[in-house]
Amino acid sequence: MFNDSYIAQPRGIAAVGFYAEKEPKQLEKDGGIFTHAHYHGDVEMLYIKHGKGEFWISGQRYSFDSGAVFLINPYELHYGMVQSGQRLCYYCIDFDMGALLRREKDFLLEEYTAGRRRFCSYCQEVPSVAGHIVAFCTAFEKNEPAWVLKAVGELYLLLAEIEQMGLALALGEHVDGGFAAEVYQFIRQNYQFDITSKEAAEYFQYNSSYFCRLFKKNFGVKFQVYLNTFRIRRAGILIENGKRHVSEIAAESGFNHASYFAQVFKKLMGMTPTEYMELCEERRKNPGFDD
Repeated sequence: MFNDSYIAQPRGIAAVGFYAEKEPKQLEKDGGIFTHAHYHGDVEMLYIKHGKGEFWISGQRYSFDSGAVFLINPYELHYGMVQSGQRLCYYCIDFDMGALLRREKDFLLEEYTAGRRRFCSYCQEVPSVAGHIVAFCTAFEKNEPAWVLKAVGELYLLLAEIEQMGLALALGEHVDGGFAAEVYQFIRQNYQFDITSKEAAEYFQYNSSYFCRLFKKNFGVKFQVYLNTFRIRRAGILIENGKRHVSEIAAESGFNHASYFAQVFKKLMGMTPTEYMELCEERRKNPGFDD
């Protein structure tokens, strides 16, 4: 289930910075959420081996089919749903850009690690980029001798391809590597209050317009959008834990009005709070898959 302090635990060859399950995750049921909203400091690669559904990255929705691949930048909030009646099989692999930098000093790697550079998230339209993600997952799946060397090689080729095709975005400003983590902690501690981007900027002693620009470049969305998304996921936790009164859930999640809460919830989650309650209840009665 969702953990807002998510930190990928080392599994497999942790020294290289790869974090993944030993087997691809699979889901066979009547659709629904297959990975709850979360964010972390690692880069994440998602490879949909089989299945159809929708995936959200920082508020942007993508429809996917078998073979889809995604790259998620650090601190981008993301979650996914599988279509009703679909069998879903996918790989989710996190890796630390700093691990690559420790192996090979490079200006561009330093830019990624420092948070001054990011790449596009959806790579389905770029077969050569997608191919490296699939090759990485295939090497991981087969677990052949020296698969780690092959996997590391695919990561370097992946980044080189992204750069050569102009799919990376230079943020253009010096960004403190801890900015996203500090702002995230501020939101986590204050989401229940009626906070604004101006108040957040004052807390961090930034000019308001500069803070908003910096926030958008680090998180991919505006401050209010991210705050609402965070609040909705907190509401999701309450629902998952059995709370059923919409007005109480709204208030505990930082929303002053239940109607606005329901509106935002449906926009971000694709269903009403009541429908999500029913889904969670079904999951509790028939536990078959838990991310």
